[in-house]
Amino acid sequence: AGRLVNADNFNRTRPPNAQTIKGLGEAAYYTPDKGQLDIIYNGNWYQVMTYYGGYSPKPDTNLQVAGALKLQ
Repeated sequence: AGRLVNADNFNRTRPPNAQTIKGLGEAAYYTPDKGQLDIIYNGNWYQVMTYYGGYSPKPDTNLQVAGALKLQ
């Protein structure tokens, strides 16, 4: 049941300005204004956010973190 709930919520709550990220998990998107990368991988929903001293987050940094976590 958890897999279905995660996938449903992932798709239902996706912001309109989210950018699709290909090649990451089963599905992934990046929300620029939040600096958040959302990933569905093996039925789990991961949210990756990175911040450095008040600087705006960058999608590349979030992708590096996702890669280190082996969410690809």
